[in-house]
Amino acid sequence: MGLPAESLVPDDDPPTWARPVNLLAPLAAPPLTRADVPRLIGDAADLFARSAGFDPTGAIVSGVVAVAASIDDAIRIRLPGASGQFESARLWVCMIGPSGAGKSPSQRPALAPVHDEHSELVAAAAKQRDTSPDERTPARAAFTSDCTVDKLADVLRDNPRGIFYTVDEFDSWLGGIESFARDGGSRNRGEWMRLFDGGPHQVDRVQRGAMFVPNWGASILTATTPAALRRHARKLPADGLFQRFLPIVMARMTVRDSTIGWAEVERAQCAYAAAVRGLYAMTADMVDPPIVRLSTAAGDVYETERTRFIALAEAAESFSESLASHVAKYPAILGRLMLTFHAIADDRRLPDGALPHPCVGAVSEATAQLAARFLRKAYRHAHVVHGDLLGAGSPLELAQAIGRTVLADRMDSFNRRTLTHKCRAFRAATEWQRVAALRALEDYGWAIGESLLLEHGGRWTVNPAVHAMFEDEAEQARARRELVRETLRERFE
Repeated sequence: MGLPAESLVPDDDPPTWARPVNLLAPLAAPPLTRADVPRLIGDAADLFARSAGFDPTGAIVSGVVAVAASIDDAIRIRLPGASGQFESARLWVCMIGPSGAGKSPSQRPALAPVHDEHSELVAAAAKQRDTSPDERTPARAAFTSDCTVDKLADVLRDNPRGIFYTVDEFDSWLGGIESFARDGGSRNRGEWMRLFDGGPHQVDRVQRGAMFVPNWGASILTATTPAALRRHARKLPADGLFQRFLPIVMARMTVRDSTIGWAEVERAQCAYAAAVRGLYAMTADMVDPPIVRLSTAAGDVYETERTRFIALAEAAESFSESLASHVAKYPAILGRLMLTFHAIADDRRLPDGALPHPCVGAVSEATAQLAARFLRKAYRHAHVVHGDLLGAGSPLELAQAIGRTVLADRMDSFNRRTLTHKCRAFRAATEWQRVAALRALEDYGWAIGESLLLEHGGRWTVNPAVHAMFEDEAEQARARRELVRETLRERFE
């Protein structure tokens, strides 16, 4: 998103510069805290994680997606606007952390009530088969961890409320998408992507025949390492698959907090588990219609955030098509988070501690603000993942290379010819990457250009503040350049 045309002033009228953003700073994701989620989730996750020495981020986000998966997909939230958009509480999350960060252990307390629910459903189905052997017994389930897309049709046919798909390793899930389809990975990939949206789905196969699935929907929780994500970057184009996930970055393990007692952790986890099991018992057919409404104030929060997300998506196009595609899904994801947080909001608890049906009462302003706060933090995680982990060869990386060249050569201005001569990354880049990188330099306040259409020439004026603000980076760039020159001189002398 470049600067508007009216901001591109003539040379004899010096521009008014904004403070430049540190384009060269390493991207960092802020940890999630108990203040970012409803108390039932935050207390259980935070106390467990700190007592075990884990980053609470993983336990917190696991709790959020587990609560979302426990809500019947037929219970939907109505979002503002005349179009009548509805969303179910269906979330996809990918936890990203180094080996030993405790990704899998962080999930276990959040998933424990889901596993308990599943065990009871399986046992009840087995008992029904024993008592009525001649009748088909639906294979009821709360989750699955290893399932091809063809088998998933059977699972979802018997579980119209949706399923929770939990897989420890994102690598194995992604590999399964590419390898199991009989008629090619693209069809298989499309079937998985439709799970994010839910809704009726007709399956027709030559060998298996026809099958109607009332709701082709699933919440997904998976995990991977930064190295594995970089390795699979080529399999993660901006086609919408990985963009459906909220990528959440976990830090390494820390020292255990020995001041937290076992009884305190157990009490918080029991309260969380009871809430999750209670949500599983609440079905859409208990109310008519099964619709959750936003209060007027909550609707205003949603509209404000939606406008902000549209601007973020447009700005993200400057350096990452993948991030822009991801952020474009935020209005729907925000609605899903509002429904999830509303269902387990502490201010809705009855005197006995139980939670009423999600369709009872409207989403409060406080709950809407909490969902918006959570998604704003999630955006910063996504910025790290799409801009750093998946950003090799991206326009942002090229913009950083141009920025280092500007600093190293103390440029007051530059044009296409200058960059081609002095910046190797610019020479190797494609035209669209060059345009996007220069747009990013404008967005970050580093330069103002006459034209982004490089074939028309044009000159970019450098913000004088960047040389003063980033003198250390400039000195490092000049030192690296001098080291290269010195090495070449020694080689050929």
